[in-house]
Amino acid sequence: MDFNANGSWADPGEQVFTAFAVAAGANSLNFAIPTDAALGVTFARFRFGTDQTLSFTGAAGDGEVEDYQIEILPAEYDFGDASDPTFPTLLASDGARHLKGNLLLGKLIDAEPDGQQNNEAEGDDDGGLDDEDGVIFDENTLITKHHASVIVTASSPGFLNAWVDFNGNGSWADPGEQIFIDKTLVAGENPLTFYIPDSALTTGVASRFRFNSTGKLTPAGAADDGEVEDYIIPIEVPVELSSFTARMVPGGVLLEWTTQSETENLGFHLFRAGSSDDFRQITSQLIPGAGTTAAAHSYSYEDNGVESGRSYRYKLADLDHSGHLQFGAPIEVTVAAPDQFELGQNYPNPFNPSTIIPFKIKQAGFVSLEIYNLKGQMVRALVSRSLQAGSHAVVWDGRDAKGNAVPSGSYIYKITTAAFEQSKRMEFIK
Repeated sequence: MDFNANGSWADPGEQVFTAFAVAAGANSLNFAIPTDAALGVTFARFRFGTDQTLSFTGAAGDGEVEDYQIEILPAEYDFGDASDPTFPTLLASDGARHLKGNLLLGKLIDAEPDGQQNNEAEGDDDGGLDDEDGVIFDENTLITKHHASVIVTASSPGFLNAWVDFNGNGSWADPGEQIFIDKTLVAGENPLTFYIPDSALTTGVASRFRFNSTGKLTPAGAADDGEVEDYIIPIEVPVELSSFTARMVPGGVLLEWTTQSETENLGFHLFRAGSSDDFRQITSQLIPGAGTTAAAHSYSYEDNGVESGRSYRYKLADLDHSGHLQFGAPIEVTVAAPDQFELGQNYPNPFNPSTIIPFKIKQAGFVSLEIYNLKGQMVRALVSRSLQAGSHAVVWDGRDAKGNAVPSGSYIYKITTAAFEQSKRMEFIK
């Protein structure tokens, strides 16, 4: 077989059968076409006889010779459709591709001449057959700091490798982003779970699922069988807390908090500890949450079981529909009005994705707390209102006033009242 179409059958690898014994009647034979074979028309020669040393030239004492014109067609590959050059999808980027065959994710597969990249990872579907039918996410479980559920359907047994770009940096190579490594699948539906870290982005999160018979796949490159499917998955934050404050009121401590959004939130419990005690639940009943909402909601609870002159720490926990209790960072309050203004150091520091900034107000009045970059430009105002005297804390989620994630680096947070002003530095890392 003249695979390179240079007019000669003498090149290495072009003799596809050598002294191959055949039986009387029809014989079904197979031979491999090299991946670098020239596409288009070429020629093949078949010689049959009792002489086992036949070449493509010369005489033979018996048998027959037959020549055929054949056309070598391009291999049919299934490509991914995640955005490129962000991810390896196009052939020029050594995009993920699988030789089309009978080993499938789901029930459908089609072939493309190249990756069908687009930002929504729907190019493969738009280009013809909607063959991305092998991976079904339970969207109710796509929540940060939770185990998400997914059903992967395989046509036959094989191995699954899959990746999720949790941090949205355009790479599946970061630690923790390969969610399945040579996971054995059986024919039919395979219920699986994977963990979503609390630092995961909530929009534009790209995933890639690759399935084949041998495993050992990366996000890029060719596979001899199987299929690749790409998806953009929506991830929710169970409760996005924007503030949690504690202040003295007659007879106790008033705890107040505001959420920016909630997902599957049944409600809240509060926990209290002395300066050196363990935290204990102080709410006898669940404080109802807002369920699933993108709107801000405010809550409060008055703790009347405190003693004068003592310091207390409080933790807020939200309960979701799966029964998971999610704890926030603690705040501290002394049962007496603070005797001075104070801006505390944020914690954690450095941080990602959010940090808490504690502060104490000696007397009631208007308070502003703002975030600045090192150029002196205001990034976001976290507090701009009147507050009562007491201990307070506010959460910064690493986003600017427009909701965009800020770059890694140093930031200044500054508190201003009529009688007090102070600034401190913090570090945001990705």
